[in-house]
Amino acid sequence: MAPLAGLSSAWTAASAALPLGWELRGLAKGPRDAGPHIGSENWVAWARPSTAVERPRHVPSTVEGEGQTPEQALNALARRLREIQHEL
Repeated sequence: MAPLAGLSSAWTAASAALPLGWELRGLAKGPRDAGPHIGSENWVAWARPSTAVERPRHVPSTVEGEGQTPEQALNALARRLREIQHEL
């Protein structure tokens, strides 16, 4: 599979796993909240509910997936989002 096709497929899978009212917020190499001077070898993808969506307290405000490639991070995020869908 071509690199962009794999990334597109992984992004689509993560999008499809989003609970109602949630949105994909990003994909980056390194920790999401880290400053630009901090490096990491792993990719992180994250999603969260829009501000208009109420969520139960036990559901985190941000869900992340991590992997060695962008595709792995998005696929890990999709798995976590599917788990959260069952909790809502």
